[in-house]
Amino acid sequence: LVGSEMCIRDRSKAGSGDVLCGIISGLWAAKGKREGFNKKTAFESGICGVFIHSLCGRILAEEYSKYSVTARDLICRIPDAIKTIIV
Repeated sequence: LVGSEMCIRDRSKAGSGDVLCGIISGLWAAKGKREGFNKKTAFESGICGVFIHSLCGRILAEEYSKYSVTARDLICRIPDAIKTIIV
């Protein structure tokens, strides 16, 4: 995703990496339980987690600005980001 539109460097705020880690961990826990905990499910969970995290940031950038996004804001937009993928 480096160099793509999905890479927004302004998301480097306190706690945003923790949110990303939590998203990836949750996805891997669900996927690993179904398909097994291996490198493939870890990799796929990582890719999906980064994508969801990026969508959360994009949603918030439209609402506020990309400079005022906090980790709590990212967490609150996870359901909205997932809905844009599923629907």
